[in-house]
Amino acid sequence: MSPAAQTLEGRTRVLIERVLDLGASSRRRLGALVEVLQEVLRRDPAGLLSGSSADLTIGGDHPDLLLPTVLGGEALDERVRVLGEADGQVPVRRVLVDAVEDDNATCAAQCDEAREPVDQLIALPKRARVEDVVAVEEIEHLAKDARVEAECAYLEELVGRLQELLGPELVGVYAGGSWALGGYQPGRSDLDVAVVVREAIADEVADRIVAKLRHEAFPCPARGLELVVYTEETARTPSVEPAFELNLNTGSGVTFRADREAQPGERQWFAIDRGVLAEHGVALSGPPPADVFAPVAPDDLRPALADVLRWYEREAPDSEDAVLNAGRSLRFMREGTWLPKPALRAWADAQPGTNGEILARAIAELEAGQPRR
Repeated sequence: MSPAAQTLEGRTRVLIERVLDLGASSRRRLGALVEVLQEVLRRDPAGLLSGSSADLTIGGDHPDLLLPTVLGGEALDERVRVLGEADGQVPVRRVLVDAVEDDNATCAAQCDEAREPVDQLIALPKRARVEDVVAVEEIEHLAKDARVEAECAYLEELVGRLQELLGPELVGVYAGGSWALGGYQPGRSDLDVAVVVREAIADEVADRIVAKLRHEAFPCPARGLELVVYTEETARTPSVEPAFELNLNTGSGVTFRADREAQPGERQWFAIDRGVLAEHGVALSGPPPADVFAPVAPDDLRPALADVLRWYEREAPDSEDAVLNAGRSLRFMREGTWLPKPALRAWADAQPGTNGEILARAIAELEAGQPRR
């Protein structure tokens, strides 16, 4: 037996002698405690005699003070009150947490956290499941993706040009669409940009914006640039009206246009774009998008979403975008969530029937006016 164990064993015998005047029941209870202590001494006596001081914190002395009492040679009835019989009840065992890392794991007298009662520790958070883990792509924005360095540089230069053109009238510049939703695909996607100004712009200002930003003067690395200018009042109004100052489409993969008002059959796009910006927009300059764009109520957007699908029925019924937009519209109305179109390909593949039949079913559901589920 080690010197440490001999010392503590001697103190244990002295302790027992000082409480022999207790009743038989108390002696049995005390004997059980001593047996537990002797078993601990047999396993790791050196750790118990580490000499650490009491601090009564997590990782400090044992909360019921049994070990300091024994080590200090004090009588148990002076530190631990002896209770009466349990009246036929089974003692309740305190549940212990699993072992955890401890910087001083050998110092049992410091009360290793691995044996600390659960109610002495800070509550453990729920363990994350695999399905709770968010993909890195959803956390790191596209601006940090090396595959879109050209687009990032383009957007930075675009902001600089707008600041030069508009000066203090510029409120902010915001990326929407697939860039904001995390579904941008180099070579396939457009860059959707919203520009917010303090007041309505004159025709000559709109012309200068077009001349400075059109593809021939400022090549767009994406399929195209779709840029819309709104006044601050329009952006802050939860309306489905287009109410834009300028709608510019330019790029190698899109047809050039520069409109000052919405064309027939195209009024529906702008309220949807502002709805995405309100919830997911990316500020390229200016205040946060949520402080600039008012979200449009889902039930107010329902007719606009149905009109978008009707546009695809007329203009591009066999395109992949037709079905993906159907899925995105239904998901938003059912759950209030905007998804990028690539995330809906699995949904589209699972739909029975032709594109026309899928569009017809989606339009019927939107027109039914069912409340959001």
